[in-house]
Amino acid sequence: MDCPVCHEPMGSLEHESHRLYRCIGCTGLLLSQKTLKYIQKEDEARLKELLDGSEDSPSRKRGSRNCPSCNRAMKSVPFEWDAGFEVDVCDECSLIWLDGGEIRQVHEFMKAEHPEVIDSALEFGSRKIFDWIRQMLLALSRNLPGVG
Repeated sequence: MDCPVCHEPMGSLEHESHRLYRCIGCTGLLLSQKTLKYIQKEDEARLKELLDGSEDSPSRKRGSRNCPSCNRAMKSVPFEWDAGFEVDVCDECSLIWLDGGEIRQVHEFMKAEHPEVIDSALEFGSRKIFDWIRQMLLALSRNLPGVG
């Protein structure tokens, strides 16, 4: 897929089992709405790779953008009504484009306005352990005769 800003090929990366695409040139990110909801709850330690790879300040390049997946026009919408910045959304594919530096804006906004939703490292680690235990118990129950 090509960057909707630079029109250069984007690199693919995986973050906590979520697939994202990053433009090497402008450091913009393409991700699904589900992935954005997930990463906006992360603390700095888990977002380090994404934050380190982005520009320090947003590089909002004006102009229309087409979705790299379906090539339809994306629309700019406020991240939240009081956030003070916009993100680009494809209604067809449910993909979101964050210009270089906007991932940092998302994180700073969430820390300031919704700190209660950001998981601590302990909460995140505990959730991962409990998810693993639940999956193991489900797998065991499927393999035991008379259970399930």
